[in-house]
Amino acid sequence: MEKNLFDLRRDYSLEELSESSVAADPIIQFGSWFDEYLNSAPLEPNAFVLSTVDSAGGPSSRVVLLKGFDQDGFVFFTNYESK
Repeated sequence: MEKNLFDLRRDYSLEELSESSVAADPIIQFGSWFDEYLNSAPLEPNAFVLSTVDSAGGPSSRVVLLKGFDQDGFVFFTNYESK
């Protein structure tokens, strides 16, 4: 069985990103983008992939759940046994 998925695509373009269209405060800008994202009715609105690198430059990624954000930063949860 063969399936052609080339035309299976969602349009993600909402507006052009330019320096003049973003907030000076990155947390405020994130809040604006997150509100826009919530309005798109996502299946798992607070899930994202967090990626880091070790001292040798090796990447590590895991799925985490965003639980809150403010001027002090982001709060997210993860399964301690996941990698």
